Amino acid sequence: MRVQRGTGSDTLDHSARMASTVPIATASLAAALCLVAPRLAAADTVAAAAHLRRSTVTEDAPVMARVNVHEKFSSVDSVCFEFTFENDLLDPGDFLTISPLELFPPPTGPGFENVGSEPQATRTLCMTAEFQPDFVAIFADGKENKIELSMPSGSVEIASLMVVVAGTPVKACR
Repeated sequence: MRVQRGTGSDTLDHSARMASTVPIATASLAAALCLVAPRLAAADTVAAAAHLRRSTVTEDAPVMARVNVHEKFSSVDSVCFEFTFENDLLDPGDFLTISPLELFPPPTGPGFENVGSEPQATRTLCMTAEFQPDFVAIFADGKENKIELSMPSGSVEIASLMVVVAGTPVKACR
């Protein structure tokens, strides 16, 4: 874009002004949405596999996990933990907790129990900004390095743990 210097005010060359109208308007709209309604600015969902120190969680042996989704957020709407179990499934009566140690002493974080009559090979637990604002807020930087997975009762072998973070990326609000 060429800027012409005039006496007392700067003016844009007409062709440069026309070429820049749409991007400036789009950027202005995005900036306004980030300020007024950040969740509408450009919501995004990213997922990453959690890294576990080992795969088997028992009553006597919790497992530490860490995750990095490689995205920073200006606001986080939800965080979901998608578990897949193998060999030692989530049996009836088994209870697993997820405790980010920055927020919860183990094993007091949110969790789930198999209240059914059959073992479960998969299970998902989601926290939302509406009901667990402190929990989801710690994922604004896109990572958490100290998550303890505990079993107040039972045991499981985790084949995979995907962490899915939904929110407004920082890049959308620049």
